Amino acid sequence: MRIFTEKEIEKYNAYAIDLVGGDEDIKIRCHICGDKLSELNLPGGLEKKVVCLNCREHFVTLFEDLEEMGEI
Repeated sequence: MRIFTEKEIEKYNAYAIDLVGGDEDIKIRCHICGDKLSELNLPGGLEKKVVCLNCREHFVTLFEDLEEMGEI
């Protein structure tokens, strides 16, 4: 299981906010399914700031793909 650092989550969050044109509303929503994080089950790691438990595996794959492509 991948363990994310604070720096990785901050870097991804900045990338995502830039991608949606600076819309800060993304900070309260799962970046995969779009539902409010406060209404969902969350993973135990720092990724709970950007993704719900149900979407965690998809987020890991997305994050690693973005890293590989040099996007983040």
